Amino acid sequence: MVYYGKLSKGCQRCRQRKVKCDQARPTCQRCERSGLNCPGYRNLNAIIFRDETKRIIGQVSRQQGWHSTSNDDCLRSGASSNPVSSLTSPFMARSAISSPIPLHDIPSRPLSQCIQDLAVNFFFNKYTYSEPQFFSDYRDWLSECYQDQVNDVLRAALEAVGLAGLSNVSAGAEVLARQSRKKYCRALVCMRDTLNDPIRAVADTTLMTVMLLILFETVNFDTWDQYRCWEAHVRAATALLELRGQEQFNREGGALLYIQLRSEILFNCIQHHEYVHPALVQATYIFQTSPIRHQWRSRGVASPGSICEIAFRIVNLYADFEGSDVRS
Repeated sequence: MVYYGKLSKGCQRCRQRKVKCDQARPTCQRCERSGLNCPGYRNLNAIIFRDETKRIIGQVSRQQGWHSTSNDDCLRSGASSNPVSSLTSPFMARSAISSPIPLHDIPSRPLSQCIQDLAVNFFFNKYTYSEPQFFSDYRDWLSECYQDQVNDVLRAALEAVGLAGLSNVSAGAEVLARQSRKKYCRALVCMRDTLNDPIRAVADTTLMTVMLLILFETVNFDTWDQYRCWEAHVRAATALLELRGQEQFNREGGALLYIQLRSEILFNCIQHHEYVHPALVQATYIFQTSPIRHQWRSRGVASPGSICEIAFRIVNLYADFEGSDVRS
């Protein structure tokens, strides 16, 4: 399956006529004014991913020089009784395919488009949400950012996470892990240039990229030696949170990024027996009093209180215990 990005939300007739749909409910007003019966709207969640297993298998076979018999075996394996494997490519998890295709014979060369498509699909399928009220818009935003060719650093980081996750459940783990590392290193190089630009440094895509690097270290975690890399990214994200200031809470995307980053910062504080970072305390106060949160409360998305205040007290209490002789 290949992720195709944001889909048209218009009714079926407007999409066929290739005209802009007003998306009125329950029926399109454009159709009503034309005296036509509006056929209604499709469920985007049901079609956002399309089954392209056969196309990918054929493409991989041509690129890698596999024999036609190998391709037939792939198709027979994909059509097994397992309902998951019928929608799975040769590079997916061992749990979904009874006889995974070994990738050790694949030569070391630039990442093929089909594997990149699978990595991006894996990321959006496993690491993003599309649930209401606002996560569906967030997923659309991230998809648009990825498709924007200007965001090289975000694209590299997202593909690195997808490849790393795919390598954990695939037969060709070494090949995919090596490619994920290349993407990760490319993202780090691009990030240096981004942070040197005062405008791009405070952009939502920059903070999102750092969070993707955090996720990469989590997915790719092997030994505790790698913890320092994860910690460095968390501290960098904390600095960006402070640098972005109050302006980041003037838009819903900035508030969502703060919510996702908050738990990572708290976890790092617990690991080091540290008090909650002042940058997070200040950002939380601004967020609690921001118009965005008031809107979420009126929509029933946010609660009147905030559990993060309780979490802050627990983290600070844990820091107080460091070096203290606490007896029961």
